Parts: sequence; structure tokens; C-alpha cells
Amino acid sequence: MSEEKETQVITAADVGTIDAAMLRDPELPDTREGQEAHVKSVARRCRGPKLVSDEDVAPRWDAWRVLRDEDDWDSALDMVQVLRKIAQSHATTGFTVSKVPDPEKGDWAALERIAFPLIRLRGATVGKGCGWPLNLEIVKHPFDGAEHVTTCPNCGNMISWKAPVFD
Repeated sequence: MSEEKETQVITAADVGTIDAAMLRDPELPDTREGQEAHVKSVARRCRGPKLVSDEDVAPRWDAWRVLRDEDDWDSALDMVQVLRKIAQSHATTGFTVSKVPDPEKGDWAALERIAFPLIRLRGATVGKGCGWPLNLEIVKHPFDGAEHVTTCPNCGNMISWKAPVFD
């Protein structure tokens, strides 16, 4: 014989109101001054201008996705080597594009940390990083989770970010 289990439905009215303060992370600062200090505790800098067009980058992403989907590790390593050579051709005189040792075979996350900056190819990857501190702009806005876009005053790079939320 099978026993039927009784399902109990709990509604919002049964629970009551949850105070927003109960959901707040107690480790986060609760004053604007503290919140700004928290934002500034993480270095966020302009990576400099794009060195390749979106039209050049799109096929790189497509090729990477195919290699990743097919789990073609050896070809992905070959692609990273080609991307390093392309990046080096854009580098400032005397700058060497980082030659991070190849990760353990199959560690796609580690390989992507190497490949993605090479695919995007911003100034910072080749010694032409701008370095303007984005936090100066972030703290000018409300901490409301809204999307923002600004133009770097040093290099003209368009930078987008999502404002932090502290409540």
C-alpha cells in the first residue's frame, strides 16, 4: 500500500515580512564613506584602447568556442601561441607579452585566463595600458546596481560597469 504524503503550502502571509536589515551582509559597510573605501579597495583600472577591431575579434571568439566545444586542447594551445605573436606585434618597444606557462592539459579555465586577454587585445596586454583608476568614476554614482558607461579621460576607451549595491 502506498501512503500519500501531505503537502503543506506556506504562503507569504504565513511567513510575514522579512526586514531588509535581516538580509544584509553584516560584513559590508553601511556608511557612504565606508562603501567608497570598500569600492576603492579593489583596483579597477582602464585597460587602454582596443588594438583590434570588433570585426577582427569576432572570428577569434568563434574559433575559440569551436575548440572548446570540441575539447581540442592542442589546437587551443596553438591558437594561444598565434595570439601571443599577434599581441607582441602590437607591443611597445621593449615590452614582452606575458609568457605564462601552459596550464595542465584539460584545465580550460586556466587556459582561458591566458587566451581571453589575447583575444580581446587591449592596450594593457601589450604594455599600452592606460591605468586610469575607474574607481574615481564609480564613487561619483549611486550604489544602486545600475549599468553605467563612461569614456576614459586619458585614452578615450569606453568603459562599462555595474554599480555595486550595499543594501
